[in-house]
Amino acid sequence: MLFPAKMLKIRVYSLASLKDKLVDFLQREGVVHIEQSNLPLKRFSGFEWYEEISKLAVKIRGIASLFKIKPKRTELISPENVIKEGNELLKNFEGIEEMAKKLKDLEERKELLLKDYLSYKKYSSYYKGEVPLSISLYTVIIPYSKHKEFVKIVENNKNILSYEKHMFDRNNYLFLIASKKPLPEILNDNSLKVFEYPKEGLENKIKEIKGKIVEIEEEEKSLKEKLNKIKEKYKEKISSILWLLNVYSDRANVSENFKASDYFIVLEGWIP
Repeated sequence: MLFPAKMLKIRVYSLASLKDKLVDFLQREGVVHIEQSNLPLKRFSGFEWYEEISKLAVKIRGIASLFKIKPKRTELISPENVIKEGNELLKNFEGIEEMAKKLKDLEERKELLLKDYLSYKKYSSYYKGEVPLSISLYTVIIPYSKHKEFVKIVENNKNILSYEKHMFDRNNYLFLIASKKPLPEILNDNSLKVFEYPKEGLENKIKEIKGKIVEIEEEEKSLKEKLNKIKEKYKEKISSILWLLNVYSDRANVSENFKASDYFIVLEGWIP
């Protein structure tokens, strides 16, 4: 009695110039019924797991990015097992997003406090901790596009005794200004961000800011230690799951990365 043989269908992408050599090679390897395919280049069928793999990959890549973990080659397992193991791994990272956001918030708050701290230190060194009543101290944030014009205004005004210019962020400058008259009256521009420093107790203000910075740094240290423990415990698993997710994502998308042309062909055949 004859029984039908089980066959595996394969699809091969190649340069058109290598067609004859490829067909000869495939025939020698036992591939039968080889023909050129005219199918549209879209994702292959049989990748029902692709959507779950994609969603999981986004989450695992986010964790890997936070911990600066790279994919590491490992033994290939089925996509279904990758999904299962990946979801099990994610259970260990509940609350990790909130921890990362809190750490970023602490870093931003510390950066602002440090700028304040340096500003107060500068003024403190000018006036030895106390500012004469006849002088007012200000910080002004000026957009980069307007800073040259602002420098001219400051330099040409006799009521402004001194100024310093510092980069505040990518788009703005921070000016430290000592003035004999209230700066808002001199500038006459309500759109500017002007902050007046207290005329007394600069050293107390410096200690207050320094205390806040120390508190933030202690909280930062505690958060980083917690994150580092999590990283050390799961980094090997993260790197291997990340590699597997990348493999299956690439496998599902490979056909979409090719473009049909006179120089490119798709061959299909069957392996007994």
